[in-house]
Amino acid sequence: MRLGFKRFYSVFFLLVLALNGQADSKYWSKFDKPLNEYSHAEYRAIGDVLIQLQRPSGGWGKRYKPEKLIKSGLNNWIESEAQDAKTYDSISYGKHSHRSASLDNGATHSYIRLLVRLAIVTKEQKYISSVLKGMHYLLDAQYYSGGWPQNYPNTNQYGGHITLNDGAMLGALLTLEDTLNFKPYFIDKVLRQKLIKAYEKGIKFLIDYQVTVKGVKTAWAAQYDAVTLKPAQGRIYEAPSIDARESTYILKFLMRIAPEYPEVIPSVEASVNWLNQVAMNHKQIAKIKLAANLDKQFIEFRENPEDNKPSHITFIPKHYDKQIIHTESDLRLWARFYDLDTLNPIYVDWGGKIMHQYDALPISMRLSYQWVGLWPEYTLVKAYPVWREKFLTKHVSKRIDKQLNTH
Repeated sequence: MRLGFKRFYSVFFLLVLALNGQADSKYWSKFDKPLNEYSHAEYRAIGDVLIQLQRPSGGWGKRYKPEKLIKSGLNNWIESEAQDAKTYDSISYGKHSHRSASLDNGATHSYIRLLVRLAIVTKEQKYISSVLKGMHYLLDAQYYSGGWPQNYPNTNQYGGHITLNDGAMLGALLTLEDTLNFKPYFIDKVLRQKLIKAYEKGIKFLIDYQVTVKGVKTAWAAQYDAVTLKPAQGRIYEAPSIDARESTYILKFLMRIAPEYPEVIPSVEASVNWLNQVAMNHKQIAKIKLAANLDKQFIEFRENPEDNKPSHITFIPKHYDKQIIHTESDLRLWARFYDLDTLNPIYVDWGGKIMHQYDALPISMRLSYQWVGLWPEYTLVKAYPVWREKFLTKHVSKRIDKQLNTH
């Protein structure tokens, strides 16, 4: 058992990595406070809501923020979630559903992390029971390959893909890591060993299925087919590709665990090299004021490419457009998605058509999805050099010394 890597880090290095945040914190971060704060009534109230909304599978739906249900609406949600569990939490439902129990958008894994803290601080059985139920959900949902689907137990269509998108799989890994590092008294030896095995299988998946193009490791896809383990289609505008945003979050995770799991080092180095290679240099995203106001648009599209049922959104134009512009500064941008063969940026319209120029997208799509961003910049420019100096150099030196001493 190798978990326990935190002792290897200097305060400075922990600070450098912490400044850039984690993938799931942007969705729900009630679990990231000092442990003693979880004795407060505010967090107990959230935990009590979560206990009442937990499904028979041990997971949760993703359509609500539990803290908003403390004062009103909880009874309606209890009834709605119970019905959703009966209807949508089964493979027999036959298709993907946003009403299934899920790891998407911070659901389930973030809630378990809060409940773990409540269980440790309060020692109340209701929180302990909920945590144990959630842990078994994570164990049950994990594939033999080590990956986790977006949804479980309804793994139909793209909900069954191994999902790095929106922090789903990383959230599961962080929850296991978090819980194991606390060493809570209510996790017995048998369950602890199962959690460690699941955690290390997840790490192995990230090493084994880093996308390789022409013999060179690059980074990671947003989704992988659970059977073929190849990059897969998500929503209609999420083509099989390499995802620079999710790869950044995976990169930071692997950098952090490298002292205890040095087998991740080649994956770190390869993804850093690739992210530097595909950066759009001297580019920035700019809001360009429109000369005239645009009309509101009603857009019909197939969000789920395996389902003919249409989805609808009403696009309400803003007074600006977003464009990629040239700059003389050293600013860089990354596309969200890169082609699996050419490694060129790709962009996708509402109909699923792949485009190779950002400005070829309709304005409604440019403003409705984050196609470009700065995701890896801080990690590449600040955190990675520190990691290389503080850890990698020492690791290589120790390995050379060990080899010399054996001859």
